[in-house]
Amino acid sequence: MEKVKVNTTGTHWWDLPAAVILLVVMTTAFSRLVATEWTQGLVVTRYITYLGLFAGLAIGQSRFSAKIAAFLAFAYGLFIIPWRLGMLMGEGILWDERLISMGGRLQIIITQLTKRQAVTDSFLFLVLMGVLFWVLSIHAGYTLTRYANPWRIIIPAGVAMVLIHSYDAYLTSRAWYLVVFLFFSLILVARLAYLHNRSRWAKTNTYIPPYIGVDFVRIALVATVALLLLSWTTPALADSLPQAQDVWTRLKQPWNEMRNTMDNAFASLRSTVGIVSDFYGPNLSLGRGTQLTDRQVFTVLAPDELPEGVRLYWKARNYDSYKGGWSSTLLATELVDSNTFDFEFPDFEDNAPGLYPFTFRSASPLSTLLTPHQAVWVSRPVKLELEYNDSGEADLATIRATPPIRAGEQYDVRSSLNSISIAALKNAGTGYPDWVTEKYLQLPETITPRTRALASQLAAGKETPYDIVIAVTNYLRQNIEYSETIPTLPNDQELVDWFLFDFKQGFCNYYATAEIVLLRAVGIPARLAVGYAQGEPVEGTNAYIVLQRDSHAWPEVYFPGIGWVEFEPTVSQPAITRPAGETSSSGPDPGSIPNQPELDRGDNFDDPRLRELEAADQAAARAATTRAIGTGVAIIGLFVVLVIITLPLIRRKRLFERIPNIPITLENSLRRIGLQPPAFLLEWARRARLSPLARYYHEINSALKRLGKNPALTETPAERVASLETELPPAGSPAHRLLDEYQTATYSQGYQPDMNTAQQTSREIRAISYRAWFQRLLSGRGDNKPDARRS
Repeated sequence: MEKVKVNTTGTHWWDLPAAVILLVVMTTAFSRLVATEWTQGLVVTRYITYLGLFAGLAIGQSRFSAKIAAFLAFAYGLFIIPWRLGMLMGEGILWDERLISMGGRLQIIITQLTKRQAVTDSFLFLVLMGVLFWVLSIHAGYTLTRYANPWRIIIPAGVAMVLIHSYDAYLTSRAWYLVVFLFFSLILVARLAYLHNRSRWAKTNTYIPPYIGVDFVRIALVATVALLLLSWTTPALADSLPQAQDVWTRLKQPWNEMRNTMDNAFASLRSTVGIVSDFYGPNLSLGRGTQLTDRQVFTVLAPDELPEGVRLYWKARNYDSYKGGWSSTLLATELVDSNTFDFEFPDFEDNAPGLYPFTFRSASPLSTLLTPHQAVWVSRPVKLELEYNDSGEADLATIRATPPIRAGEQYDVRSSLNSISIAALKNAGTGYPDWVTEKYLQLPETITPRTRALASQLAAGKETPYDIVIAVTNYLRQNIEYSETIPTLPNDQELVDWFLFDFKQGFCNYYATAEIVLLRAVGIPARLAVGYAQGEPVEGTNAYIVLQRDSHAWPEVYFPGIGWVEFEPTVSQPAITRPAGETSSSGPDPGSIPNQPELDRGDNFDDPRLRELEAADQAAARAATTRAIGTGVAIIGLFVVLVIITLPLIRRKRLFERIPNIPITLENSLRRIGLQPPAFLLEWARRARLSPLARYYHEINSALKRLGKNPALTETPAERVASLETELPPAGSPAHRLLDEYQTATYSQGYQPDMNTAQQTSREIRAISYRAWFQRLLSGRGDNKPDARRS
């Protein structure tokens, strides 16, 4: 018989297989963080997690009270976390110097946070991750050996993994960390459920067959694999739950809003928070960049003819306020669809000789719609973030799809294009509207004197704002070297000053920010735009393939009577060449709307690369749908496993009495959102509405069904008990006791039934019937059908 060290007093639990499974679960959790490669030193969480896990197991096995255990966990963490973080500094450094250095770095970080500056040292992030995984691991070890409660172990670590994955979801292969975590978590649940049952069996002197623990885990293993396979192979559910998808989108939106407030604190990370994201929130740090890849993001089908000199940018958002990082103050929202997308934009009439149709097809999910220049119509329901000026014109920050665009979907945009000539830009003058000067000339006090002096130097002798913009653009292109990433950021220096005069390297965020700061310093309004550069044109077509490496940020400068105009200071991108004449538009007639292009345009689109691209898009759409629905099914499955395993463990009467409300609430909730509850939920809710005694009596009917003898509606309770006794004699005695309580309570006024007896006999009937069902299944007689006369 299997030997497991279980303290039946309920204060200590020890089981080596459960400890090993927990070790795998926690290893998966910290490995998900390390895989992000957000900064150097993340591997420190490995040592902290393992040490915390072993400390938690030991403290849980001790006789210390919960308060003393918490104190020990705090004391150990106060030593272990600084020790492991200090080891990151290398060898040959005295420990007093290490501690002083770490304290100094934290002091600078706190100062930057209080001043609302971008934190340029990743040490804060390492400290927070060290504390997080110390708490998770020591809590997990303590909970396992002290309480054997799987949910108090899994839920905190699972939440941490989901949060990490939400910031690093761009490589789909990393979703396997979540799959592995879920798999071993369910195995841990099954193992601990077995331990609880074993303890209960030991107290009641119930015979325990040899190797039942192995059988228990084996069954749980098969069920877990089946659940995971189901969750990844059920894309057909996607179209049947549109209301649920809408609800999830609304629930997720506040989290997308909140995560952008963290940008300043973690600006030092090599993360996807920045220009590489499908969601652009109201805050954007300059960051340290990321290694760019050839992962396809979307394709664009452009009109047959474009105005002369137009450079296409696919814009996601504008930012107006700079304080060491960018933020948007245009936060008023408005929900519109394709029929109500009707706005007036500043200087639109002079800047829009025509409207041009574009078709976007996504290769990965998009929360923010990408549009060329100034979009005046989109084919999807959207939420706009904008602000109206005194003239009632819309100053638009971003367009968000509601719901988001899935991989493989497409949307249409009609947009104006910037086809202004150099002569027109030079003649625009400086008559800026008040709403422009109030919002787009802002600069923080931290801009250094030598940055302002450089701006004045570049502007000296220039006749027009356009000449100044060109001088600043050329200066940046000629004097700053392009780099995809920045190894380290300064701790005590303004970023634009450091970029211009010291480091002299960077990527588009820094180029664009430097140009905007220099222009605002001499009174020229400018803003930051983020999204993607034009991408690679497909030869012989009007299509563009846009990759992740095309993610980009650029400055837009305001010209009176013209509006916002793009410029390109980043040397990795080709310079913009504009026509010299006063007007140079070859677009359609003003106010006309060309016909929408179709994806299939005959011979013009008979290109092998485009056909391969379309096939890849379709595969990506199917994979994304499968993953999204699979995740939902896995969550539902996890909830079902939770209910199945924990219900037998519930012993408190008050809590047990609340359980029946769950299926009723679920049924009502599904009906309110227009969904038909599944059959199993309807049956569960029907039983939940019964009185406790009626539910106990219902176990007789359930036992008959397990034996293949569905009772007829006309059968009396006594006949059902007789039928059960005939089919399963060992169940006869408890069934008669339960029948006596049920009939006496039903037909005798004022009689108070013995609920303990009813509950106990119901459990006996359930156990006996399941045992008989299982024996029939093993003997090959488990496929017996109900008697036709009784059904």
